[in-house]
Amino acid sequence: MYKFKEFLIEKSLESLILESRISFSKDFFRLLSSIKNPLAKKILKLQGEDIDTTYNYIDITDQNDMVSFTPDRRAQDFIKDKEELYEVVMDNKYLTNSQSNQSVFDRLGHERVENVWQPRMGTLGKIVSTTYGSSGKIYVLFQGIGENSDKKTVLNFVAIKPINEEFVKIWQTSRNNIKVGRIIKALVKSLDIDVSDSEIEKFVNEYKSLMEIMKDAFKKFDVVEGDDIARFYKIENYADQNKGTLANSCMAERPESTFYIYVNNPESCKLLVLYADGGEVKDGKYKSNKIVGRAILWTTRSGDKFLDRIYTNNDSDVDLFKKFAQENNWWTKQRQDSSNEFKVERGGELKPAKFIVDLQKWDEEFPYLDSLSFFNPVTGELSNQARTINAKWELLSTSGDYNELWIEDED
Repeated sequence: MYKFKEFLIEKSLESLILESRISFSKDFFRLLSSIKNPLAKKILKLQGEDIDTTYNYIDITDQNDMVSFTPDRRAQDFIKDKEELYEVVMDNKYLTNSQSNQSVFDRLGHERVENVWQPRMGTLGKIVSTTYGSSGKIYVLFQGIGENSDKKTVLNFVAIKPINEEFVKIWQTSRNNIKVGRIIKALVKSLDIDVSDSEIEKFVNEYKSLMEIMKDAFKKFDVVEGDDIARFYKIENYADQNKGTLANSCMAERPESTFYIYVNNPESCKLLVLYADGGEVKDGKYKSNKIVGRAILWTTRSGDKFLDRIYTNNDSDVDLFKKFAQENNWWTKQRQDSSNEFKVERGGELKPAKFIVDLQKWDEEFPYLDSLSFFNPVTGELSNQARTINAKWELLSTSGDYNELWIEDED
């Protein structure tokens, strides 16, 4: 049954159907791209299309079952006779012509060329089509204007912004809220396809689940173990391979064999990962093939949990990792560096670190260990203090090797 306000909105717009270029907000588009329901993929194709619509400029809201929109007739009052042009505001955000990007080019209807156009900051152009990447990034086919009117390239959507204020204001004024199910039905009508009420209900449930995750960043964390640790150390599984401490990690391109002690000691070693956008919800749990951050989670001999150095694409996510650790009563490094002389904090407590971790399995190939770098190959003990375990090796090699230690007796 309609809520009365929705009924009035619906009826007042029925007579105002116009053919317009449909536009989804960045957040709404990204959320749709994360829903694996086939209906979501069909709706995504409407972005930028000229259709008969009463609802336009669709965006998410802070309610998981509602979206906002601008009545199309009102939108046309804002942008009448104005061309939607964009300015490039970030350099080097174009998509390369690598074969691995072929699916993005195909969805955008753009042919890969040998010499990719690389528009510089200040270049003006327009959006021809829009799609999404595997990590949740939004890509647009960008066409220049004026002397660049014959040039097209694929850009990350974050690299451009509208130059006309009306195309910004349209997302901020004359907004109405409506149930997501109702607007999906309207979009389905534009697609001229048969979709059952049960299919729409399934879509809405997936939408609401993802909205809950978007509102609660902690739901994007996951503790993995075994082979998944080695998998999420691979640079190809990073959302951004050129940004932050994550992309610059010395272990990002090491073979899987390097991570033997991580993979084969699940009782004492796991990995906390922060998934990127563009994943999906399975059995109520969010998963993604890409991550934006990771940190080794040790279980010490005393039973404490210690979250080792945090590596992220975005510096701001370090605090998110630390807050997640605090929620779980884990120790974290006070300073995010590779020193084995450090203080740890948990809640309001701060103390010098003295940790021992017992390994059950190891070989003679090791990762670079940021904090617990001292190892006794006879007992399988790791620690940040060499004398505590009578360490023989120091695990500070980026090539899988180790350094032998000679510890002099104290007087």
